[in-house]
Amino acid sequence: MQALSTRKIPPAAPVQSQEAADAKEALVLAGISLVNSGLTLEQAALRTGAPRETIRRRRSGILTRHEMLSHGPQRLTDDEETALTDFILQMEASGFPLRQSDVEDSAMALMASRWNRNDPLPSLGEKWFSRFIERQPKLGFRTKETLSRQRTKGLSKPNAEHFYEILGSLVRTHNLSAKNIFSMDEAGVQHGVCSKKFKYAGSSKSRKELVTAKKDGSQELTTVIEAIAASGSALPATFVFKGKMFDMTLTLDSAQGFVFTSSQTGWTNSITTQRWFEKVFLPYSRDIAGEGEHRLLIMVRAEQSKFSSTSLH
Repeated sequence: MQALSTRKIPPAAPVQSQEAADAKEALVLAGISLVNSGLTLEQAALRTGAPRETIRRRRSGILTRHEMLSHGPQRLTDDEETALTDFILQMEASGFPLRQSDVEDSAMALMASRWNRNDPLPSLGEKWFSRFIERQPKLGFRTKETLSRQRTKGLSKPNAEHFYEILGSLVRTHNLSAKNIFSMDEAGVQHGVCSKKFKYAGSSKSRKELVTAKKDGSQELTTVIEAIAASGSALPATFVFKGKMFDMTLTLDSAQGFVFTSSQTGWTNSITTQRWFEKVFLPYSRDIAGEGEHRLLIMVRAEQSKFSSTSLH
């Protein structure tokens, strides 16, 4: 007969309820908040009852086991992903649906805000964006074609009413007056002499009787960015000339009252638009609206791609 082993099997670890896990997580977050406010790890652990090492690890960006195993590895905490989801939905409601690169930039910014380790920030990974969308039931994938199709149907009475509902809500929420509401638009201006063939039809001509004209010369494009407050006060016009500039800061011509810069094409891009927002809109609109006052910027025909995630933040 074989002798039976008398070794005792250790009891299974008790399963922690969701309520207990949430309570423990709340204590850890409270401890992190206390450390960020200036307390030591020991003081934060003593006040909250959360383990000192847990507070240290979580504050250093090390995620919980649940967060690492849920739907693949995460780079953000659950609270950070919730905040990012709310930001994405808010930007979409405001007419600025974020691209994948914008979402990833925002995620990296959230990580950097709490990263205090000597090693560099880890990359999000190739599949992070798709897994992030899968983890968030409020979000879904959108394509450029879908957005373009929606924009072609954008000019309608329901959409106009929706726009003014959002505008009215912002005005009431932030107590905005006419001096706090700004509208911005840009227009391309061609100067020089046209050198390309073009066709036109006079009112007395049939569609088949088209006349071709030609003029020798050359044309260049200059983009003008303008912004005006609902009260009638205008910001300095910004001219974007075609050319190369090593210094991309905008230059103010105080005698003429306008700002000028350049781009390789003469069109605005994310760099020139961000410079305009930082160097023209923010300071000059503050002078009009008043120090510390909320300001609302309405962009007419402005493309979302011309505003970087930094500007949107």
